Amino acid sequence: MPENWNHYIGIDFDRIDEAIDRIAAEPELLKEISMAGRAWVLEHYSPVPTALRFLETVGYPFPHDLLQQLDATSSIPFSYANSNDGRS
Repeated sequence: MPENWNHYIGIDFDRIDEAIDRIAAEPELLKEISMAGRAWVLEHYSPVPTALRFLETVGYPFPHDLLQQLDATSSIPFSYANSNDGRS
């Protein structure tokens, strides 16, 4: 599962000042977290891993050693994976 302050920034609205202070003190965090979050999403929610989870859920016998060999992001054209057209 994605981790707070590693793959996303979860804000506790009862302690919002802590998050604001941390971001202000470490502005490079925004880029690092956004990149880690994007990589996590592509690894777990791009079409290939999503389809494989579905097949496994419905009982399709898929060899697990093959799963380890697949690079989930390679099935997504670079221009689509990096597009900023609102589909992400």
